Amino acid sequence: CTRCCSESEMGSAREAIEKRKAKAREKLRARQGEHAANDVESGQEAPPPAQPAPKSFSFQASMVGIYVFIWVSHGLLIRASQVEVGGEAKYLFSFLAVTLVTDFCKLCLATGLFLYGPSTANLGSVEDKIKIAWDYRRTGMYFIVTAFIYAMYNNLMFLNFIYFDVGTYKVLMNSRILFTGLLFQYFFKRQLGTRKWVGLLLLMLGCGFLFVDKIQSGTTMVAVMLISFQSACSSLAGVYNEYLLKKDVSIDVNLQNFYHNMLSMVCNFVFMLILQPGSLAPSRFFENWSGWTLLIVVNGMLGGFITSIILKFLSVIVKAYATSTEMVLSALLANFFFQQSLPSTLLLSMAFVIASIYVYNVEPKKDNSSS
Repeated sequence: CTRCCSESEMGSAREAIEKRKAKAREKLRARQGEHAANDVESGQEAPPPAQPAPKSFSFQASMVGIYVFIWVSHGLLIRASQVEVGGEAKYLFSFLAVTLVTDFCKLCLATGLFLYGPSTANLGSVEDKIKIAWDYRRTGMYFIVTAFIYAMYNNLMFLNFIYFDVGTYKVLMNSRILFTGLLFQYFFKRQLGTRKWVGLLLLMLGCGFLFVDKIQSGTTMVAVMLISFQSACSSLAGVYNEYLLKKDVSIDVNLQNFYHNMLSMVCNFVFMLILQPGSLAPSRFFENWSGWTLLIVVNGMLGGFITSIILKFLSVIVKAYATSTEMVLSALLANFFFQQSLPSTLLLSMAFVIASIYVYNVEPKKDNSSS
């Protein structure tokens, strides 16, 4: 009898979960269309989601302005938080702790937007949204891979700012375009056209000049490998996101960010447990934090949010403008505030990289008048 009762209770629980999933799917259909509502486990092909409506020029200009300001500021803030010890740049605080706190702030922002934001207003009450989040917990686990990759990426950023000046870092990080192009061709059999190969060639020349110059001036191969690995991390995340799209893993962006940031916190906690276990002590976790450190946390939280808007609503050419502007402004401001030099090699590499960004990303308009 007990067994029958437990089986009956389990059946009722499963039924309740299925009802909640069905309700969630109906609400997601109403807001995002059929594509966003399909369950990942169904395995059925779904039509592509409707493209976001084009945004006004003022909206795009303001988003680009905010995006450039935040990410230019981020590099400058990290540089400002360093101190010179024995002629070498160092951090007196644990940057693993900074990354962990930044992910916690991102998690809080994503949670607030999902529960109380206007984009999910028609998903029901807060209790309904919590149930939806719970029902999609298996889908959320797909983001453990990107969470792990970006946890490494964010910590490598602090390391690489020790080895490279701001301008050089920004230029060399664009080598991720090369990794992305090659990985997409290999994993998804996506053939690169002549224009994209020309863009990759320009990129290799631009980054190659700078790599050779840095090695000749004393930069170690370890530093070169670290920034190359960071660039590869960004590319691997893009490849995995494409994999999720092919599997029709589509949930509300704020719910996706909730799972991503929660899992990223777990990854950063494990990193600290392995690399800096002493920094987890309450008395040492915030040791040597300053105003610069707090600004890095706030800036990183806002940067993640703005980047998601850029990726969702802005065209490829607008993103290319944003990336190029960020790179140039970072180098110029680092020269102004920290007297970091602007050698001819850096300027030449920057010109090649900017050209490669446009050649690779911006397709020429087709002339249909002859047809």
